[in-house]
Amino acid sequence: MIVSFDLETTGLNPDTCQVLEVGAVAYDPEKDDVLGEFHQIVKHNVVRGEPYALAMNSDLLRQMADKYHLDYNGELATLALFKGWLGAMRLKAGAEGKPHALGFNVGAFDLQWKLDGQKLKSLFHHRCVEMGSYLAGFHDVDFPESSKDAFRNILARDVPHSALEDAKGALEIYRMIRKDD
Repeated sequence: MIVSFDLETTGLNPDTCQVLEVGAVAYDPEKDDVLGEFHQIVKHNVVRGEPYALAMNSDLLRQMADKYHLDYNGELATLALFKGWLGAMRLKAGAEGKPHALGFNVGAFDLQWKLDGQKLKSLFHHRCVEMGSYLAGFHDVDFPESSKDAFRNILARDVPHSALEDAKGALEIYRMIRKDD
């Protein structure tokens, strides 16, 4: 099983910044079947981070402020929900072991983060599908500078800035390439 996975964060440093949003799509490559989606906005009592990332996620932060007491879970609950979802997707796929993560910069960035003190990479197989590297050299595709470049150049559209939409876009590109092979 593969899980296309993305985070939105308040910066680049997992030690000083925070996870704001988790998005994932479970996929069974043997059946070419999307098994389910996961999306959570992570509530923090105090948001700390780097100015450019806070500005980039200003719509998400505004949404969090508007619904602060209603719909969002903290890190502990988000981690529990994500673990439960991963387990349910493994059962649905009939898969054993940890899923392989897929995404843009997923191994070097997303999987280095923690929720409630647990590194996210501990939930995944040690091998992941890094889409930026995967695309290098495929079908005259230039090495993408960012996931936004890949979405624009390969999918011929922009993908909204959210963890779930980025995860969906990465999986869509992966499936397109697999079908061409």
